Amino acid sequence: MGRIQRITLSGTCNSSGVIAETLSDYPVYGRILKVNVDYSAGMAGTADLTLKSKGLTDETFLTKSNNATDFVASPRAAVQDETGADATYDGTRKVRDYFYAYGKLSMALAQGTSGETVSVEILVEDDGGH
Repeated sequence: MGRIQRITLSGTCNSSGVIAETLSDYPVYGRILKVNVDYSAGMAGTADLTLKSKGLTDETFLTKSNNATDFVASPRAAVQDETGADATYDGTRKVRDYFYAYGKLSMALAQGTSGETVSVEILVEDDGGH
């Protein structure tokens, strides 16, 4: 088991209700365990939150649209087979596993409320870049 890191990303909506992409201070290498999202009380219910890992490619690991209610999530990713197709248990139910992040983490928000904030705490089990 790796070391558990707590990454916090936060921002304040500009006059257009947008928080431009905010990056973690350093890259992480490991699996996303939990995400805790805390919106300020006046955030519009139309807010669209996107969380990504910014490694060799940008990979979205959580999106939540039209929401301003605080929440906790445990993002998972579809497991792929040797052909690159999503693996399933029975032809329909996808196999899921932890999302592995390799790079800086990012947060962005659209359709929020000017001056309102969001804070995102992400728990990562760091594998040390291996």
